Amino acid sequence: MPTDQINPLISTQTNALRAAQNVRMSTEHQLPNMTGIRGLERRPTHPGETLRANVLPALGLTQKEFANHLGVSRVTVSELLHEKRGVTPDMAIRLGKLLGNGPRIWLHMQQRVDIWVLEQRGGYESIEQLHVAY
Repeated sequence: MPTDQINPLISTQTNALRAAQNVRMSTEHQLPNMTGIRGLERRPTHPGETLRANVLPALGLTQKEFANHLGVSRVTVSELLHEKRGVTPDMAIRLGKLLGNGPRIWLHMQQRVDIWVLEQRGGYESIEQLHVAY
């Protein structure tokens, strides 16, 4: 491959890796407080949205190519990108290895979404905190 074709490819891959690493940096500071900066009224960003809007375009990959790199089906990737499927521990490991930012960020992002959805649904109001007897 000619040098002038390799440099843009390396630049695109570098930008994609930076985008994936920026995902980690922007959400790590919000992890202890599950409501984060957004508050309770806004749904946290689904990891599929991050992949669809930031990571895949930066990598210049199709869903099929991304699926092949992950070792999963195109349907699995499509469902994740369209937020019809959540990130499992298995998928988090795959994403973390492929993008170089580890599995925890993807699990934390999914956990924030899952907790927000359940809290919006409700049904936990009758549970009262137990206190330790002294």
